[in-house]
Amino acid sequence: MKMPILYDAIYIEVTSDCMLSCPYCYHGSRRGTGNYFPLERYRFLLNELPAGVTVDLSGGEPLLHPDIRTMICLTAEKGYRIRLITNGILLADFPEEELSLLDTVAISLDGTTQEEHDAIRGKGSFQKTERGLAKLRDAGLSDRVTFDVTVSHRNVDHLEDFLQYALSWGAGSVNFGNLHSVPEGENPFIERESLSTGEALALYEQTTAFREAYRERLLVVPTRNIGGGCPLITPGSHWGLRIDAEMNVYPCEGFCGTGFSLGNLSNRSMDEVLEGSRCQEIADFLLTRIEKIEECRRCVLKGIFCLGGCAADAYFRKTDCLCTDGACNVRRRQAYRQLLTVKS
Repeated sequence: MKMPILYDAIYIEVTSDCMLSCPYCYHGSRRGTGNYFPLERYRFLLNELPAGVTVDLSGGEPLLHPDIRTMICLTAEKGYRIRLITNGILLADFPEEELSLLDTVAISLDGTTQEEHDAIRGKGSFQKTERGLAKLRDAGLSDRVTFDVTVSHRNVDHLEDFLQYALSWGAGSVNFGNLHSVPEGENPFIERESLSTGEALALYEQTTAFREAYRERLLVVPTRNIGGGCPLITPGSHWGLRIDAEMNVYPCEGFCGTGFSLGNLSNRSMDEVLEGSRCQEIADFLLTRIEKIEECRRCVLKGIFCLGGCAADAYFRKTDCLCTDGACNVRRRQAYRQLLTVKS
C-alpha cells in the first residue's frame, strides 16, 4: 500500500557556501562549492507546497545567497511561516524590511562569551553576531530570535548560561541539539567532543527540566528524545523534508548529502518526486528496517517503546542503516523509568 508523504516543514538549503569553517559542520567538503538554489526554481517550488508549511531557509549561510531578499519576500507573499537559520554574522547589515517578514531567526550559538564561541566559529564571530542581535533588538524583533545550541563536551557543563544569555537579549527560545554521530576516523573533533549515549540521556533530562523551570520566561526546546523511531513512519510525528542547494530532495535533514535522495527538482516537480518509486522505496525500507536488524528483532521493546531509532543516525555511525543508532541502552533505561513511574 502506498504511504502518503506528509510534512509540516521544509528545509531549503539555498546555498552550501559559508564564511565559517565550523569543525562539526555536516557540509564538510560540500562547503564553498558555490552552489545556489535558482531563484526561478524557488519561485516555482513555492507554488507546490501545501498550506500551513513552515519554510526554513538555511545553508551554508543563507544570507550569502544573492537573491535571499527576494526569496524572503516571495515566501511571505505566499503566506508561509519563515524560519531563517543563520550564523548571525550578516544580520547587522541586512535590511530591516525583510527581517520583519521573518517569523523566526534561528542563530547558531556555541558559547555565551567571545572566547567560547570564537573557539568554534573563528575570531570575531561572536562580536559580529552580537551586532546582528542588536539590530534585531533595535527593530523590536528580539522575541523572534531562537538560539540553536549544539551541545558538546565544550559547553555541556554550563548550559544554563545560554538561557540567561537569551533572556538578556529578550530572545524567544533556545533550542538544544546534539552533535551528529560519524563513522570512526571521519571527524576527530566530533569523536572527541560528542556526548556518549548516557550523557545524551542526562542532557535530554536536564534540558527537559529547563523547559519546565523557564516556562514562564522562555521557550526551551530539549534535545531530541532518543526513543521512538523515524518520524516519517511514526503516526502523528512532525517532520520536514530537506532540499539541498543542488535541488536534491531528502526524507529529512539527517539524510542530507547521502544516497537517500528522493529525487531532484531540476527536472521534476515536488509531487512527481514524492509520488515517485524512489520515495516509496525509501518509505518501505524505513517501515521494514526494524525487522532486518538482528538486535531489534529480539528486543522486547520492539514495536512498543521503540521503532528502531533514527535511521539517519545509524547511517552516520556506520554508513549503514541496517544497524542500531547506538542509543539502545538509553532507550531501555527510558522504558524502565517509565514503567517504574506507572507502577508508583
